[in-house]
Amino acid sequence: MLAFILSKMDLLILVTALFAIIAFFAFGRCDAACNSQARESLNELTERATSILNSTASCQETVLTLPNYFPCNCSGDDRIFYRMVISRLDSTDPDDPHTLVFTIFNRKTNKVMASRSAQTNSEVLLYYWNRSSGALEFNPTGATGNLLNDGYETAGGRIKNLLLDPQGKPVNGIDPVNEAVIIKELFNNREYVHVIPCAVTSSNSCINNKQKVAQILQSTDVGSRSAGSTRCFSTVS
Repeated sequence: MLAFILSKMDLLILVTALFAIIAFFAFGRCDAACNSQARESLNELTERATSILNSTASCQETVLTLPNYFPCNCSGDDRIFYRMVISRLDSTDPDDPHTLVFTIFNRKTNKVMASRSAQTNSEVLLYYWNRSSGALEFNPTGATGNLLNDGYETAGGRIKNLLLDPQGKPVNGIDPVNEAVIIKELFNNREYVHVIPCAVTSSNSCINNKQKVAQILQSTDVGSRSAGSTRCFSTVS
């Protein structure tokens, strides 16, 4: 009788172990499939950015519009929600290129799903869009920022990491930040790349934020702009 009970317990342990192994590999395949979708979307976005980072035109623009989610028919859900972080890595050697890094995080687990980088010889300026006040800034004062809470982080007085969150909450009737306008310009023999956040579903937010960048450039020491030197920001996307 005891031998019979032990044999049943061994069988139960074996079945449980097999289930755990199958589940482990099944969830592993799910993660791989979802991450593959993220990489595919990120590759397309990064290629669009790279196309203008390497441009020799005096004024070039592209728009990165983020999908609301990634399709992923796995784990009982066909949608994966995410956040994207755009980061600026400055070279310590002025002769070496700077780097823009695009990273996608799973919104639920905060794990990295995909990451790509693109190099540029331009000075890179990231802008923070304060949807509460409507202000656009590239050097927020008085705080280093918290990426998840504030949507940005600073280093050396300028924004280093910028958050785009298609599933974020609306603020003052303004939809989540789910789009970025990237503008490369040549001004006074220097190249600049501007990364401007906006919301594709909020009327004219991208156009308005481009105009705000023009105002910033006229009132700061970034190139010492005059009113007539910001034509790259006056065109309609």
